[in-house]
Amino acid sequence: MVIIAIIALIVVAIALLGRSTVERLKIAENVKPSTATFRPGMTRVEFDSVKPGINIVGNIYIPDNYKEGEKRAGLVVAPPATSVKEQSAHNYAERMRKLGYITLTFDPRGIGETKGIEGNANPSMVANDISSAVTYLSSLPQVDSKKIANLGICAQAASSAYESAHDPRIKAVGLVSPSLDGAELAGGTSFLTRWGVYLLGGVVRILYTLGINPRIPAFPETEAQLSNATPMQKGMAGFYAAGKVGSHPRWKNALSMTSFAGIASLHINDHAPKFDNIPVHVEAGKAAQSLEPAERFFKLLKGPAEKSMNKIEGSDHFDLYWKPEYVDQAVARLDSFYRKHL
Repeated sequence: MVIIAIIALIVVAIALLGRSTVERLKIAENVKPSTATFRPGMTRVEFDSVKPGINIVGNIYIPDNYKEGEKRAGLVVAPPATSVKEQSAHNYAERMRKLGYITLTFDPRGIGETKGIEGNANPSMVANDISSAVTYLSSLPQVDSKKIANLGICAQAASSAYESAHDPRIKAVGLVSPSLDGAELAGGTSFLTRWGVYLLGGVVRILYTLGINPRIPAFPETEAQLSNATPMQKGMAGFYAAGKVGSHPRWKNALSMTSFAGIASLHINDHAPKFDNIPVHVEAGKAAQSLEPAERFFKLLKGPAEKSMNKIEGSDHFDLYWKPEYVDQAVARLDSFYRKHL
């Protein structure tokens, strides 16, 4: 009995350690304000993250018709999980720039040019990186700090939504091809599933303290393995794989297992009541692999602020990453939505 009790205590301790890796959202106040001004087009920038010593690398986009002394509405675009800022986030940031917004994309910690846990997809950590981006963007002389909105794509739509619901600086949030249910992505929302993931997270966290970062591929890379892959994995391969339209030299087909506890912890549906006073607009493909959880979340949204959802005929989840015939439709509606609320 004593041995069983000791084993049980070890298991619980490891599981709690897994939960302790979840980074709690806090409005980023340590980000140094910037007085820099930027020319029209895209410029690489760096700004503080909530973790001392790690700078977030981003791209800022200034409209071609910007005039000196103006203050424009600002938009933070969060890329999909594991995605670098030059992929689908760029497609939206550039289009919104052309419509007159000052936009900012970034590589979350551990992705692309930003240091951190390689392959990080912890939505709570990304939510804090979004908050850091909002703080930085708001400080720029060219930006009207009272007109800031978020735009989240795919899995990081959950991070963008979560940060928006808790950050009074955010006036509206748009979600594109949202994979909103992080707990489902981790395997389910049941008590046993979540605590199983926490247990795994604890073990992985111990390995990470020993200098080991266990990673798994986001999708299999051989044709034989892909034939048995999930629809989301097949869609990822069709966009991110070498030679495909979304491929980029800094993108890596690696998902850190240290992210799992954070993914299981952020069940965005639990936060639906916090959106009562936040305008929300969703753009999803009618044939999207991620449509069902997005619809469930949307049905939970109440309150006086505008809630709208558009399902694009013919588009799947990944079509909205890059195909002009779908992206342009989504951007036009997002523009109309933001202009109402900024």
